[in-house]
Amino acid sequence: STDISNTGNIGVADCSPYTTVIDDEFADFGECGSPRGQILRSWIVTDLWGNQSSCFQIITIRAFNLNEVIFPAEAIVDCEAAYLNNNATNPNNTGRPNIDGSAIGSGGYCSASIGYTDVRLEICAGSYEIYRTWLVGNTCLPPSPTNPRSSVQRIRIKDFGGPAFTCPPAVTVSTNPFQCCSTAALPDMIVSEGCSDILDLEAKVTGVDPNNGNIITFTVPGHLEDFAGNNWWNPDTLAVFDYTQCVPLGTYTVRYKASDECGNISYCNFELTVADLVPPSVACDQVTQVALTVDGMAIINATTFDDGTTDNCCLDRFEVRRMNSNDCEDDQFDSSVKFCCSDLGDTVLVVFRAFDCHDNYNDCMVSVLVEDKIKPSCNAPAQVAVNCENFDPSLWAYGKADVADNCCLDTNKVYLG
Repeated sequence: STDISNTGNIGVADCSPYTTVIDDEFADFGECGSPRGQILRSWIVTDLWGNQSSCFQIITIRAFNLNEVIFPAEAIVDCEAAYLNNNATNPNNTGRPNIDGSAIGSGGYCSASIGYTDVRLEICAGSYEIYRTWLVGNTCLPPSPTNPRSSVQRIRIKDFGGPAFTCPPAVTVSTNPFQCCSTAALPDMIVSEGCSDILDLEAKVTGVDPNNGNIITFTVPGHLEDFAGNNWWNPDTLAVFDYTQCVPLGTYTVRYKASDECGNISYCNFELTVADLVPPSVACDQVTQVALTVDGMAIINATTFDDGTTDNCCLDRFEVRRMNSNDCEDDQFDSSVKFCCSDLGDTVLVVFRAFDCHDNYNDCMVSVLVEDKIKPSCNAPAQVAVNCENFDPSLWAYGKADVADNCCLDTNKVYLG
């Protein structure tokens, strides 16, 4: 450029504001002239009072010289950028021949011709090299071994990394309904690869068996699937993994691995916790008969109502409570439940609850029929002999029987025999 930023500015000394006018006169010496041309630059400076001074500068434009051409250096382009942009390897992005940093071959005063040819060499899927042969000629010189000049630029379209994905957060899965281990479904994830195809997907599970302290490690294969709303123009897809083997209770490290056709591998880790979230399979006696004891009460252990309760891991305890409280007992869960005379003749509903070792529980209802099967006790008064003349027909003079019952007496009668 012949702008003053490249060719220099004048220095002005004045005691008042001034204006500057630049006037260029260009002398063209022809396409092959040497020098190519000349500019006579006039500087006219006028101050506030009309005083004026001028000076001149000669700017000479040298002829084009092939030996001054700098060819572009090797360029490296991310293959994902090339995948998304067809112009990623265009000379505007990878470099052009230049002189002092200014590209040539776009007209102007340089008598230059320029062109290039590309040869593509494959490396692996999505990665390749372009060998770009530049030719720059001086149009004012005849063809020769030094005209045009040539240079080979290597442009590498390279896969810099493996497939890209975001690791799932930590997950907790439950044990199977009938086993104290989990055949877990590992989470899916979106995976993208802008260069080559994804060659392999794998999940590796590692941990310690809490039952014996042995190390557990195994791999689970994965595969790619389409998904709803997938934009096929984006280089992403869904990674789906198979179910794990039955994993015991505990916390495990899961490592996701994805590799592409160029041998690049990406990893990520997350935690998988296997917990017992399955309540016991509870079974209880639907109807139970309870007989009161001599003190008018019956205390029944919760285990009495069990009828084959099972759990996938382990059972811990049983508890029971009345549905409704009365003067016998409240309605809070306990290891046993109390019945008394107030319950006679009623069907009392109780809730039987089974807990496993991880505090999961399940309930069932039991109807309890409370009965009194103990006869009242009767102790006769002492034997007595009376004169027939003094006999008391009412019998009250000869004592009363001592009678008792665990709940209540209905009638008390005396019979003569």
